Amino acid sequence: MATYVMFLGNEAAKNLGRALDHGTWGWKETLLDSRGQIHHDQTGRERVEALNVGDELIIATCVPGSSLRRDFDPHREVAFRRVVTCEVTRGIYRDTSSMWSPAPDPYCERVDLAVTSDVAGLPGSAFSEEVLRRLTDSLNRGATPFPVGGGVPAVTDDVQEDETVDAPPRSKGKATRQSAPPNGTMRDYEKEARRQKDIGDAGEDVVVAYEQKRLRKAGYPGLADKVEHISKDKGDGFGYDVRSFNKDGTERHIEVKATVGGKKTPFPISGAEVRYSEKNPDQFWLYRVFDVEGRPRIYKLRGSVLDHFDLEPTAYLARR
Repeated sequence: MATYVMFLGNEAAKNLGRALDHGTWGWKETLLDSRGQIHHDQTGRERVEALNVGDELIIATCVPGSSLRRDFDPHREVAFRRVVTCEVTRGIYRDTSSMWSPAPDPYCERVDLAVTSDVAGLPGSAFSEEVLRRLTDSLNRGATPFPVGGGVPAVTDDVQEDETVDAPPRSKGKATRQSAPPNGTMRDYEKEARRQKDIGDAGEDVVVAYEQKRLRKAGYPGLADKVEHISKDKGDGFGYDVRSFNKDGTERHIEVKATVGGKKTPFPISGAEVRYSEKNPDQFWLYRVFDVEGRPRIYKLRGSVLDHFDLEPTAYLARR
């Protein structure tokens, strides 16, 4: 059994779910028969034809903003949104029936696949440099497979699979407005504030422990020891809650939003936090911790809050 890796850019990644539901993946005929600037001794078709029944094909997609680049950089921090390991069940064949486009579908050069594992939120450090290079080759050659030797982990890491998930898809249209309590209802605002603080503190503790573990597993115990719980140790007002690090030592400023609900539960965010994310998009990360009192899990988004969420005003400042 041979192992191959294949990288899908943002556009191709949108088709992955539909493809795997049908147990197949396809390429355009013109793409497979072209020769590019990289590996121009071999066409994409020749690489796909090398896939045999029983071979392992690992398909990777990246988090926008933390993706591979066409010029390979071993020091770039990469965050994989999804890593799917498949077994090849049928070698290349031609099928023009409708899959991604109306028939005749241009993605007609296909192989059949059976998913053996599907993991979200895997860091680039989970793979060897050779594997990252082959994924970069795949990026440059139209999402075609490249063989790899060692350095491919069994993609079932419990920490990543249990603690991190994909962010939910962004809702279309306006944000959902939360209903106000009926007229005459007495609310214990002090009790509600204490409850929200307890939930927030629990979420921040989860993130501090997660970041320390992430860095230690990546081989950076010194950076793990420097992870700082800013909101606890220095107070609010910094625009984020936890200071962590990327593998190159640059800082990762994490705003934590926790809930006892699910990952689609709306959450409040302050104007200061939104402005900080706009001014520092490369450093700012939002970690959404959900089911914090059950089995806490996290999804992570990097960059300006406005790039990821629709915001709705829920309070006003009155002046005369």
